[in-house]
Amino acid sequence: MKKSEIKIFILIHLIVLGFYVMVYAIPSRFGFLIWNVFLALVPLDVALIHKTLQIKKQWPLRIIALIVWLAFFPNAMYLMTDFSHLSAIGTGLANPAQYLNYGVLFTGVFIGMLIGLSSLEIIVETLPFQKWYFKTPFYIFIAIVSSSAIYLGRFQRANSWDLVTNFKTLIDQVSFVMNPDLYYFVIVFGLVQLFIFSVYHLIWVRR
Repeated sequence: MKKSEIKIFILIHLIVLGFYVMVYAIPSRFGFLIWNVFLALVPLDVALIHKTLQIKKQWPLRIIALIVWLAFFPNAMYLMTDFSHLSAIGTGLANPAQYLNYGVLFTGVFIGMLIGLSSLEIIVETLPFQKWYFKTPFYIFIAIVSSSAIYLGRFQRANSWDLVTNFKTLIDQVSFVMNPDLYYFVIVFGLVQLFIFSVYHLIWVRR
């Protein structure tokens, strides 16, 4: 990595650490965000490793890194569904306790998603073909995989590491949820992610 990239990498981790301190310091119902944001940070670290392996032309290790990245990337976009926890504090902004809870939740969700989106762009930059008609199918594929994984995570409580530790159970869960509700969820959240990917990509390429 370049020195500027290393500096950004360190700053991002310090920001995440600062968020952890905030969650511990502020009484809220969203302590689970510490774990969720950590899982969103994993794909960024793996994407940077993947980029380093590309420079060194370590193809076998690069393929492994890409698979690990794909397994953990949905955790970042999963944070979109954490807004459902607003029901725990009410949807109105009526008192200081709600202000703090809203602040913690929104900070965690957006930090995690932005980190995940950055990891996606790093991966896209390493693709062998950089024309839009090659990258567009890749974004669509990621949106479909990510939406499907979010559904399994939210409703079946599946986790990324189940791919290694509980693969058979995970396959059974996939078979169990193959229904119209899954398809509708994937279409809706797939489109949401494609809109987000598109806007972030346009910002990224002009940085």
